[in-house]
Amino acid sequence: MLRIAVGIIGDKQGRLLVAQRPSGKFLGGKWEFPGGKLEEKESSRDAITRELQEELGIDATAMDYLTQIFHDYDDFSVCLDVWMIRAFDGEPQGNEGQILAWHTLEQVSQLAIPPANIKIVQALGLALRP
Repeated sequence: MLRIAVGIIGDKQGRLLVAQRPSGKFLGGKWEFPGGKLEEKESSRDAITRELQEELGIDATAMDYLTQIFHDYDDFSVCLDVWMIRAFDGEPQGNEGQILAWHTLEQVSQLAIPPANIKIVQALGLALRP
């Protein structure tokens, strides 16, 4: 089981940041929320902080834990710790060559996204209702 920390980053227009996976990687070309694998003995909070710095060049200054999602792929399983990033310093950029885009939750739900991210979109739909 791979443990992965995922960050949901919104802007003032209510859009969410997604990144396109490189074509040569697993699920290449699909859009996903930023994040990455936890390193040995690393907490989920520390992992998302590190991943956002490495991948996007931003420093999360306020975040809340949202949910944990499990998903089984053919060859492995993932456990996603999902964080709502409430505030950050810096301007997100694709430090690893990934394409970034801002979309509404409805638009994200229409993108080609990995199956585990579909569960995040469903969780966000519930979490974002008034």
